[in-house]
Amino acid sequence: MHEFSIAQEFAGAIAQEGQKAGAKRILRLEIHVGRYRALVPETLTECLKWILADTVAEGAEIQIVEIPVRARCPQCDEIREMEDLYLVCSECGSLCPEVLSGKELLLYSMEVED
Repeated sequence: MHEFSIAQEFAGAIAQEGQKAGAKRILRLEIHVGRYRALVPETLTECLKWILADTVAEGAEIQIVEIPVRARCPQCDEIREMEDLYLVCSECGSLCPEVLSGKELLLYSMEVED
């Protein structure tokens, strides 16, 4: 379960950004995660809740936004949203190794009480 180690990394970023903002309490977090990372959003959320307990972010609303995998097909020269992680063009069946989105792992926004 790599969600736990990723949640730990996010907790560090959340603490750092919260301190910069002078937050007494963190109310809401929005995290963008690319589907190519193969994370389970519910598991990531639960790990974050556990790690953030007894911090200024305890009880914060956590929103995970999944970013779809998009890749350029070298045969069709079109950008396609990939249905699965095999990166195969749905039109011509070619492999699409040029991933344009879906690898994101980002603390996108935070709402704080100061």
